[in-house]
Amino acid sequence: METAEAKSLSPSGSPVSPATSGPSDPTTDHAEPAEPAAQSPPKPKAHRGFAAMNREAHRLLASAGGKSAHAYGLAHRFTPEQAREAGKKGGAKTAEDRAHMAEIGRKGGIAKGESYLFSTVGKTAKKS
Repeated sequence: METAEAKSLSPSGSPVSPATSGPSDPTTDHAEPAEPAAQSPPKPKAHRGFAAMNREAHRLLASAGGKSAHAYGLAHRFTPEQAREAGKKGGAKTAEDRAHMAEIGRKGGIAKGESYLFSTVGKTAKKS
């Protein structure tokens, strides 16, 4: 008499063991659950690391890190000449984009006009 295991065959004709014959484990079955799980409101995100520290503790720790980087020779301090050269490079790169320059000039003109308007409101003209 043959067992049920010997009768189950794969598409290629070789016998298939019950462990690989399909989803018999209910945890691997992807069917929808009978009852939907109750949705709880999302918990507020807990702050971790620097975000959990108060401002003063954060400043002290960051300061200590900067000092140790300088002590180990891993940090760089710009000389005035190096800073001047870096500023020239950045300014030249920004000035190449004519559309950007026009936009920031337009914003500056609008701000200047608004500050003029707000500074003259309520003032009376001088009589000569």
